[in-house]
Amino acid sequence: MWKLLNRTPSAYALNLIEDARQSGHDLLAGLNISQMELIANQSMPFDDFNRVVDAYDEWSTNPDWGFHLGSKLGITAHGALGVCALSADTIGEGLEVFCQFIATRSCSITAEVILDDGQIRAEFLHSGPMRKHLKAMTESLAVIVINFISTASGRNNPELHWIFPYPQPENVSAYSDALSGTFEFDGSIFSVCLPAEMAGQASLLKDKNLHRTTRLQCEHELDEVRENPDFAYITSLLSSALIKRMSEPEPATVLPMTEDLARQLNMSPRTLMRRLKVNGTSMREIKDALVREYALDMLARGVLSVSDIAMKLGYDNPGNFTRACKRLLGKTPNGLRRGVL
Repeated sequence: MWKLLNRTPSAYALNLIEDARQSGHDLLAGLNISQMELIANQSMPFDDFNRVVDAYDEWSTNPDWGFHLGSKLGITAHGALGVCALSADTIGEGLEVFCQFIATRSCSITAEVILDDGQIRAEFLHSGPMRKHLKAMTESLAVIVINFISTASGRNNPELHWIFPYPQPENVSAYSDALSGTFEFDGSIFSVCLPAEMAGQASLLKDKNLHRTTRLQCEHELDEVRENPDFAYITSLLSSALIKRMSEPEPATVLPMTEDLARQLNMSPRTLMRRLKVNGTSMREIKDALVREYALDMLARGVLSVSDIAMKLGYDNPGNFTRACKRLLGKTPNGLRRGVL
């Protein structure tokens, strides 16, 4: 039997597979899994999902395919998590539930709800391999979030404020068509803000008994995720701290060490390392992957100096960062910067 961990609902992939199939493309070619197995099992290994997304992105000519995927899913396609969010007493509570348990549906996303000047702001962080499809994954998630808010509130065009973690796309009208409210781009993290009045509104589908039952199910599934940490889940925990650190003018957020992560997961460091090994990875592999990703991104942007990038990534001095770049990427930071600018 497949573990819950390192898995993604097959509904996400099936929509992409069917789109491509209608045009004569087989996104499952080369994978040891069939479309019928995906339908029967309702979930799939995260690595296979990543390959399907890679293949779809390479094939598709639609730059906004993330909106297309999100529109085919919606909040009701998220099992116990979707039902638990919709059946909460208020829209704000439902959004908090969605953020709290989102790791039960996607091991590459973490989220939290923050009270901010009378508003509720939900922040979502994509991590690991899916970040190379950050725009599409964010668009898809945005449609799911607004589908939840519209369903729970009965409002077709709720007045929200969205912040996207990438430059403004050429076809920004697609955002107005798929979402509602105001938009910002080039933020440090994907977020959506709800006015306090809307957050406090009773959900049209509130149901105490149903909410209690599905919450227990979500709690059980999240416990399984935490008890069996893998590459994507630990990457998401580290990325969350790293994103906060990079957004600070003077980095203050401490990047968690193995001992910190183990404590957060209520296990010993030795147990954490053993369970990562069972799942085919290690702390060093996870940290190396993050350094590759964020170092290349910041070097390509050309805004920060090498010293500042080293500090943001948690290195004591630029020399250690330079050695890490040579080991992981084959060039010094300046050499890498010349290659991408």
